[in-house]
Amino acid sequence: MAWDSSFKNILKKYLVGGTVITEMEVPQANLRLDFLIEHAGRLQYPFNWGRKHLLGEFKSERDRFNVHELHRSIAKAYLYSASERVDIREISLCFVVSRSIPKSLTDIYGITELQQGIYKVEHDLDLQIILLNEIDYDSGNSYLGIFARKSIRREIIKRALTEGERFIISIAYFLYKEEVIEVTEAENIDVDPISLSIKSAVESIGLDRVINEIGIERVINEIGIERVINEIGIEKLFEKLSDEQRKKVLKILTKKEE
Repeated sequence: MAWDSSFKNILKKYLVGGTVITEMEVPQANLRLDFLIEHAGRLQYPFNWGRKHLLGEFKSERDRFNVHELHRSIAKAYLYSASERVDIREISLCFVVSRSIPKSLTDIYGITELQQGIYKVEHDLDLQIILLNEIDYDSGNSYLGIFARKSIRREIIKRALTEGERFIISIAYFLYKEEVIEVTEAENIDVDPISLSIKSAVESIGLDRVINEIGIERVINEIGIERVINEIGIEKLFEKLSDEQRKKVLKILTKKEE
């Protein structure tokens, strides 16, 4: 799903203080959590309340989030604890949510605010909810604002365009094409929509899928031969090329070595 892929890629690129593992499998149960952050207590806000093993689920504005989803994730967290032999007291389960806290949760659980936009759910497991529409944004966590409500993300898009933050711009274009165009026009910022479209797709859903959709030659023209080689390797690249394309690539590589 585009939203999930975008969130995970942004988290991996920008989160400071921990190692992010996405599509984290829960052994023995064929279950997955969106991400795992392993750290030594130096995570930036709004993840700063997480324990040593921070298990996370991202819920975009298009995702369903209710008490049943909460319980499924709690089960995954306990399975992770048992299968990986991690003390449950060292685990936090965190929901990063683009909407509000659903009533189905507040009807069952007591919920208190730990910090601006960060809520603790009363449970034996350390359980938190981060509301992207409520947290305070600064230069350290602004990347999360791309998944918040429109008024917040437009400011993030504007900042990214002004500062030339290509990764954020690409993700934003992939998710909110019309909004990015509106901001570029309002701020009189020159952006090539065709180039940005390809780059945004690469950043969001991965190079392989984009190559399969539009072809290797066009991807090389937009993001450069070096990045393609770095991401998929020279052997896999040549498998995707025709004889004529291979000759072109060899010429490019030969020129770079001269």
